[in-house]
Amino acid sequence: MAKKRPAITLGKAQLHIRERLQRRYGHLQPIQPEDLATAYHTALRLAKTFSEAVKLCTAECNQPNLEWQCRPGNGVKNPMRILEKAFNEEVPLDFLGGKIIASTIKQVYEVAREIPKHFEVCGFKDRFEIPQKSGYRDLQFQVKLSHGHIAELKVVHQAMDELDAIEHRIYEIVRMLAAQEMNVSESKVYEQLRNTSKNLYADVWQSILEAEVRR
Repeated sequence: MAKKRPAITLGKAQLHIRERLQRRYGHLQPIQPEDLATAYHTALRLAKTFSEAVKLCTAECNQPNLEWQCRPGNGVKNPMRILEKAFNEEVPLDFLGGKIIASTIKQVYEVAREIPKHFEVCGFKDRFEIPQKSGYRDLQFQVKLSHGHIAELKVVHQAMDELDAIEHRIYEIVRMLAAQEMNVSESKVYEQLRNTSKNLYADVWQSILEAEVRR
């Protein structure tokens, strides 16, 4: 018999944070105000400022053991990935991306409450409540910087973030296969890898929930 998965239990304060963020920002659909090339160059100019803002926000959350990261190198999404995304959607909103990494679900929501104090929020998704198809979960914010440029800021649980760093290698192979016409063997590999990702995220989510129940 399958082990019953514990349900995540948020306190009244965390539920209030979730509801307030969803009510104020969940319905918004931000659009990058510039064309692809201009937005890329704007992101290059704003990368250092954005990184400093994420660092400051993390420090002023007054929560223990928080970590923060922005994209390495010049701080801007790889141009090839930008072009790939641009074929499938509007000008991407994640030229600039940052994340704040928390050690508990409660802390995730406490940090999320502070985001609007430091950034102009123009979009929000609670992907703990409704995860990605792969099972990856976080709180995703779109925030407006100077010149109206939109960046992505995530608040993520440490265990989910650690898996994501490894699983991304699987994702890259899946993405490569999906971009081409697959033969029978490639289709089998594609499905197997997708299922592997789902199982990995499900296992990590299970461990997070169990840890929360024990607290």
